[in-house]
Amino acid sequence: MSKKKPTYEELEKRVRKLDKAEAERKLAEEALQKRTHDLGERVKELNCLYGLSRLVERSDISLEKIYQGSADLIPPSWQYPENTCARITIDDKEFKTDSFKKTKWKQSSDINVHGKKAGEVEVFYLEKRPIIDEGTFLKEERNLINALSEQLGHITERKRAEEALLLSESNLSSTLNSIGDAVIATDTKGNITRMNPVAENLTGWTFEDAEGKPLTELFHIVNAQTRKKAVNPVNRVLESGNIVGLANHTMLIAKHGAEYQIADSAASIQDTDGNIEYVNPKFTETSGYSFEELVGKKPSLLKSGKNIQKVYRELWETLTSGRAIAPGLHMIRRISLN
Repeated sequence: MSKKKPTYEELEKRVRKLDKAEAERKLAEEALQKRTHDLGERVKELNCLYGLSRLVERSDISLEKIYQGSADLIPPSWQYPENTCARITIDDKEFKTDSFKKTKWKQSSDINVHGKKAGEVEVFYLEKRPIIDEGTFLKEERNLINALSEQLGHITERKRAEEALLLSESNLSSTLNSIGDAVIATDTKGNITRMNPVAENLTGWTFEDAEGKPLTELFHIVNAQTRKKAVNPVNRVLESGNIVGLANHTMLIAKHGAEYQIADSAASIQDTDGNIEYVNPKFTETSGYSFEELVGKKPSLLKSGKNIQKVYRELWETLTSGRAIAPGLHMIRRISLN
């Protein structure tokens, strides 16, 4: 028995079904290609942000290198890497990719530091590309450039704060180390946070060994005449919040048994122009001038005219080093006529 041949209508129906299946296959393939492309773009964006985080992780890297490194990360992260250039401008400094050129196909985002515009991230296409979302740029690229500029703002704030802290720490250390008197600083619990070299020599303790220890563990003071234990001035300062001086005839017993007669000293700190920047209470007591009257003035204010020039040079060196003013040195003392 012979098989019945399909009719023209049946054949036409089968062809339409095959055409529909082919169209659906093409749509699925195009969708897959788009998803693959989009996924590749997202991977590039993530690589850009990851690259920025790797830059920042380097403890020795400067802000300038971070800016330049960030600019170099941009072209590979955009849709047309070979057609992309970038520039980061901040504080009137520019950080550009090698092939940088300004064109009319531009995308940009502000870098804000502490709420104010400090710079800008700019991306340029060197040649015209198809119009997509934001001109020739993808909406995802807008999100990426905004994320980059925001991160650079935060990074700038943090790095500048770190640099300011390091500079402050360096200045403080230099000041303490240049003072000719022993200086020991403690926290509010009386534990040691700083010592200068003079304090190390007097106490017999290095700062490395003393850091974090209670002051009473290494600052042993007694009355030189009675040998009775003296009251620790730091405890009194912490209790009262006021400046406390040492009692007369106070003696320090160092780590290895050496004994030193100690007393309050008058000390000042000068700025780089030689103007008095700080004086301690003993200095104001010795000179008769108030803190406000001395700060910003030259040490020549204290000349009495009763000493030879060499003595005044020694006075200047004493003030510069922060050592105590020598007994018997004549200087102008402020006298109240009230």
